[in-house]
Amino acid sequence: MIRTLLALALASPASAACLSPLQTVFACNIAGEDRRLEICAVHDDYFAEYFTYSFGRPGAEPELAFRSSENWGTTKYGGFVGDVATFGIGLVHDSGYVYTLHATGRYSDGAVMRGILEVFRDLDAFHAETQPLTHRECDRATIEGDFRFFAP
Repeated sequence: MIRTLLALALASPASAACLSPLQTVFACNIAGEDRRLEICAVHDDYFAEYFTYSFGRPGAEPELAFRSSENWGTTKYGGFVGDVATFGIGLVHDSGYVYTLHATGRYSDGAVMRGILEVFRDLDAFHAETQPLTHRECDRATIEGDFRFFAP
């Protein structure tokens, strides 16, 4: 898979915090793997001009890191149940692949309770009921982020 190296994101390993002025939107360790996902953005009032995506072994250079100005929201895995909801964001890579994070959380305090990482071959697959190319779950004890950023 094509790797686009970002000057902003690659100065730190995948397990490090986002570099200023970027802020962590979501981060977690992948359950059962020695991998970490971190999504960062420059955001104000829960609006982001662009996102950075970093995935790889903690303490090492990311296996994949890119910046995406094209992002899509999704409710593929849920919606609302009282204060709890599931929403996703798909970040489009230069190759056309869509890297998606689905987060389940609470509006009241912003707590993220679950994270699912999926990859789709393109936007058509992302928008359709197509099976993802890969599906990974976050280790719930390692999730960082504010759910209110994802929710409309």
